[in-house]
Amino acid sequence: MPSARAASRSPGRLPNFGLGLELATTGRLRSEPEYGMAVLAGSSKVRRKDRHPAADSSPAPALPAPQLWQLRTLSVKTRDCALVALAVQASFQIVSMAAARRPHQPRFLASAAVVSAEALKIGVSVAILLREQVRGGEAALSVLWRQVVVDWRGTLALFPPALIYLVQNNLLYLAAAHLDAAAYQVLYQLKLLTAALFSVLLLGRRLSPRRWGALLVLFVGVALVTSAQHAPPQPAPAAAPAPPSRLPSWAALSALLPLRRRTPPAAAASASAASASASARSPHLGVVAVISAAVLSGLAGVWTEARVKRTAHVSVAVRNVQLGLASLAAGACSVCWLDAEAVRQRGLFAGFTPLVWLVVLQVAAGGLIIGVVHKHADNIAKGFATSLSILLSSALSALLPSLRFSPSPRFLLGAVLVVAATAVYCLSTDAPSGERQRRER
Repeated sequence: MPSARAASRSPGRLPNFGLGLELATTGRLRSEPEYGMAVLAGSSKVRRKDRHPAADSSPAPALPAPQLWQLRTLSVKTRDCALVALAVQASFQIVSMAAARRPHQPRFLASAAVVSAEALKIGVSVAILLREQVRGGEAALSVLWRQVVVDWRGTLALFPPALIYLVQNNLLYLAAAHLDAAAYQVLYQLKLLTAALFSVLLLGRRLSPRRWGALLVLFVGVALVTSAQHAPPQPAPAAAPAPPSRLPSWAALSALLPLRRRTPPAAAASASAASASASARSPHLGVVAVISAAVLSGLAGVWTEARVKRTAHVSVAVRNVQLGLASLAAGACSVCWLDAEAVRQRGLFAGFTPLVWLVVLQVAAGGLIIGVVHKHADNIAKGFATSLSILLSSALSALLPSLRFSPSPRFLLGAVLVVAATAVYCLSTDAPSGERQRRER
């Protein structure tokens, strides 16, 4: 009888709609003739519809494990898509920044570009909330008022990482003034290790020895790649043409904020020449500055990640608004303090060509993607994604004749190490924490 068949079924199995499949609690899919089911909206109760009324009296099966399995699978897919999108976005951003900074391009204020990108990121996040409102969600203004203004402590909690990033950029500018490009790039890759260290100290993660080894190999590979981009050119005869220029690296392009007020463009050349002749370079100061910047980079990234993970109920769009407000405030302060004279003489958006606006759009897109990465992944995975973006951007620049980048053997060796380290890290698992070990015992 149908009632006997319905009663004999294991309650851990869940028949699927139309496909004739059932999902066992072990996570495997097994085929079975479709028996029919109806899921009550807004409830976890399941009611079978049989041909005989007696079947309705059978107990309804529960839905515990399949829902968790589906959510976990969705989270993994979101994480992987976000990391791939971050690597691709960062690659195109590096190439676009290099093209926008070429000598024949008009000069623009980098701080104005940063502020514009943060404002654009906030606008896109608000548009996402409005779209959710149209689809039947809560009103966008109500969500922003409750989670940004009423919960002002949560918003202020993201201002310290923004200030840390501001200090980090200043330290990078100081390091670039006292170190050559190769040493600067190699030392700054310590941020990969500091992010892992702060993840262990602040988030309680325990990395396996294989993953620590992958991080060390990644550090060596990225150091080889970045040093190859800034290797000194070979001496050439006088009649030979100049060697091709190298592609500016990611960290050099991201060091946008100097330590002191910027002089107007009219007096920039004379002031820089006078300062260069008056002050000597101090390699020790540069080493301290770049190592401090690497430490602050890991601290700010893990701080933001910890805050996002503790408030998982806040949507990514609202979180991007909070992060955008903090970064916008820090960027506005940098414009007023560092570029006030240049803004008065030339205007805030002087030199903004369509290529510069493309860079602004890419930076804003990167900020939105990083918001998803902070929610579904971690800073170590973000470091691997940005390391892969260096390889992708170098491949793109080799295809563009205007950038004239030719990979060297050192670059190719570093690229192999980066790809190998990424594969080893992704195929390995973290060491079990103390609490998990106690449960297993």
